[in-house]
Amino acid sequence: MRNQESIRQALAAFSTVDVSDASLKLLETLGYTSEKRLDLPSDPEQFVTLVDSETIISKSNLLLDSWCAAHFLFQLTNDEIPGLARQQLS
Repeated sequence: MRNQESIRQALAAFSTVDVSDASLKLLETLGYTSEKRLDLPSDPEQFVTLVDSETIISKSNLLLDSWCAAHFLFQLTNDEIPGLARQQLS
């Protein structure tokens, strides 16, 4: 089980730290990390346009007007998944 105090501190950071930094810290605390990161714009419209370059997602279904920001934290691939599984077994 993850240290509850570490999780509590990571959650509390959301009120004082940039949301993407706080999110990364929380995920790290929970055992999820990846070096596969992209520096994408946080503007929701730009973010969706870059991530969904082939217009697979219907933008009308996303309700982009209600989004404050979008952050691409990291990508989990087959490279990271075996390590995550080992962490959960130990």
